[in-house]
Amino acid sequence: MRWFIPICNRQHWYLYALHISTKNLFVLDSMHSEPFDDLRRIIDDYAAKIIKEMLKIAILKCDLKGYGKPCQYLSVPKQPNNNNCGLFLIMFMQEWNGGSLKQEYDNKTMAKFRRQLVINIVLNPCNTERVNVLKKIFPHLQGRTIPKRGKKKEVESPYTAPNTREITRRAEKGKRFGRGKKNEKGK
Repeated sequence: MRWFIPICNRQHWYLYALHISTKNLFVLDSMHSEPFDDLRRIIDDYAAKIIKEMLKIAILKCDLKGYGKPCQYLSVPKQPNNNNCGLFLIMFMQEWNGGSLKQEYDNKTMAKFRRQLVINIVLNPCNTERVNVLKKIFPHLQGRTIPKRGKKKEVESPYTAPNTREITRRAEKGKRFGRGKKNEKGK
């Protein structure tokens, strides 16, 4: 079992990840590989204390012997700019297996992850503007009701809907969205 605690400090997002069975607290930070100043050390220590108290409350019979080790900064992909920390944080939560990330990430993979995330947010049934966005993407549906997307098949993550990959594939190829083979002819 794992707990994630996202933190925003000085306009930068990073993640505390607790692996409950090993009682190890990790820091997944896309900019820093270690505490870079005294304030960060204080925040790390305070986070460890709060998480220990949360464990006592949430898991009454949790053996806390061995807990209290300092936060371990994991080696994770570094963001190429100052504004991708939120994207990396979401990816860390999806891909961290308790000790490391499930796969390596480069800038190309992160760009694809960003596109999929945007599509998932826009097409989420809870998005009140979803219908308006879909009507702009698929103008041939004007006047029709757009059915809710049903999740009939298993998906790899809770953020990936069944049609996301196809929409991402088309967006990457620069195709226009539409019906049938008309779009195939206009390559």
